Amino acid sequence: MKHIIHPSKHKYIFAGTAAAAAYLGLWAAGSALAVYQTNRFWQISLAVFAFLIFLQVFIFDLHLKKSWSLKNLETRFEYLSVENHWLQFMNYLVLPSVLFWSTAALMFLAPFNETLKQTWMILGTLSLGVTFWYLKTVFLRHSEAPRLLRELLFIAKLFASYLAFAAALGLSKYFFSTSGTGAMFLDGTVFALSFVLMYQALFQHHDKPDVTLKFIIPIAMFLGACSYAVYFYWNVNFYSAALFLAALYNTAWGLMHHKYIDRDLTPKIIYEYLAVLFVVLVILFSTTNFTEKI
Repeated sequence: MKHIIHPSKHKYIFAGTAAAAAYLGLWAAGSALAVYQTNRFWQISLAVFAFLIFLQVFIFDLHLKKSWSLKNLETRFEYLSVENHWLQFMNYLVLPSVLFWSTAALMFLAPFNETLKQTWMILGTLSLGVTFWYLKTVFLRHSEAPRLLRELLFIAKLFASYLAFAAALGLSKYFFSTSGTGAMFLDGTVFALSFVLMYQALFQHHDKPDVTLKFIIPIAMFLGACSYAVYFYWNVNFYSAALFLAALYNTAWGLMHHKYIDRDLTPKIIYEYLAVLFVVLVILFSTTNFTEKI
């Protein structure tokens, strides 16, 4: 059977469609926000996100269904009853969700700053494009992906953590009247985001989450505690504070990755991660005015 579009080109269409839908949707939502239509902003964002979920459902269905027949719906969707398939779907949904909604939240926090909104839209769209490209390229095994794609996915994950922490910090600072409520919201949100991002990464590596779960929870609790302290003592714009949390996240995840996934953790690798963290902290603390209020 002759294909209209060769299967090797499908990933271009899939990733391109996802990226275009995300950018155009966020652009439309940002335009509504610029004219004080906050309800319309969230409605458009929700519609775009629903379309992205549909794309992911379509890819899963395309790869896992047994046939094109629609005569027997029970067997048609039988693959969804397989635990591994359902967990796969939920875990692959984590990263696009964090990227999209964090981008939307940051746009919401800067409704009239067109330059900043465009920056978040472009970076968020590129990260979503990489994420959907990964999903189409390697559907069942992380190791099948080319090295470059895995490196780009790592950058997208790290950027997602930064976006998520920045969005959580901004929302906690601007939409909670009492410092105690804001700090608790930030603590819980950073804990949850750190946990799901690391759990999703472990699942993609086909590691056993039940074995390493005892290491994820303490790391997520540590990041949550750091965010609680940041809320009270980092009285500057939340973008630099989010970079501080993302640097801690990267160090913790990197060490755990080498220890329990690659199993090649050495003192040299530990020193390298700590050196990078030290450089980031020196830059942040030396260029930050902590007397400035948000």
